[in-house]
Amino acid sequence: MKKLLKAIILNTGYYLGVFELLRQSNGRQGRVPILVYHRILSKPDTGKVRSAFSFRGLNVSANHFERQIKYLRKKYQLISLVEYVKRKNAGTSLKNCAVITFDDGFKDFITQAWPILKKYQAPATVFMPAGFLGLVHWQHQLYAILDEGKTAKAKVIVGREEVPVDLSNDREKYLTIRRFITAIGGLPSGERQEAINSLGTILAVNKKLTPAEIYLSKEDLRLLVQEGVALGAHSVSHEHLESLTDGQLDEEITKSMGFIKGLTGEQNIAFALPFSTGSEKVLKKLTEQGCLCSFSNESGLNTGRENILRLKRIAGLDVNLAEFVFDISRKG
Repeated sequence: MKKLLKAIILNTGYYLGVFELLRQSNGRQGRVPILVYHRILSKPDTGKVRSAFSFRGLNVSANHFERQIKYLRKKYQLISLVEYVKRKNAGTSLKNCAVITFDDGFKDFITQAWPILKKYQAPATVFMPAGFLGLVHWQHQLYAILDEGKTAKAKVIVGREEVPVDLSNDREKYLTIRRFITAIGGLPSGERQEAINSLGTILAVNKKLTPAEIYLSKEDLRLLVQEGVALGAHSVSHEHLESLTDGQLDEEITKSMGFIKGLTGEQNIAFALPFSTGSEKVLKKLTEQGCLCSFSNESGLNTGRENILRLKRIAGLDVNLAEFVFDISRKG
């Protein structure tokens, strides 16, 4: 009932032009939506139980994505991230501008997203963690195992805690994801990996996900650069940067920016902070490395008053056009 009521309200607001009035007002004031996407899938997630990636807001179907990009092309001036920074620093007009970014460098960017972006001449920046070339991030391993699990219900021991697993319906699967992330998120990497491996064994998932299957390769990244896609740094390991020692933090920033510099030849690299609000310690390291700009995990439109190292983004989600327009029009 709640979903139906929400859909009615959103569609009414969209078709009556209420959201368009908000969008026009924000555009005139130079309030810029910077979109962030992750995975673009060829087909909608229509399984009996949704994908774990979808629950975490990482999946957008190609159909929804194309409608969103077509809308952005029609209603906004789509500019590159570099152009946005140039205008912001110079104090020149950002009236009715929008920017598109992607995080994590998923493989389907090159197969699904880029053809659509090229079709609508929409520039984009891909933020790629350097470590993803050789290792699948633990959260993505977890989601893949939960999606491929052959057993609907089980229990897994994590440390001294027994974590229940229930993949029988959307609600229980969502709760399982939350329980596991809470249980293993703070563990040392070795213990965390043991827990994920144990979950895979218990759920009878024999196939291990490889980096080449889920992420862009170095060759993919070079090809995209040649075709005009901008690359940004996204750390090495995609961990919470605030939790690291000074030495670890320096390595995460220096190595990841060096990786992107090597691929692009650019010296001023944009940085997307994984899970971070952008502490003073982190921003100081980015400044020392000559960072072009960086994004915190704060959502909303950029008003022009933000620190260039604490820019906001709005998540591009797998929603219909009415909800998408509502999202990018309302968030100040």
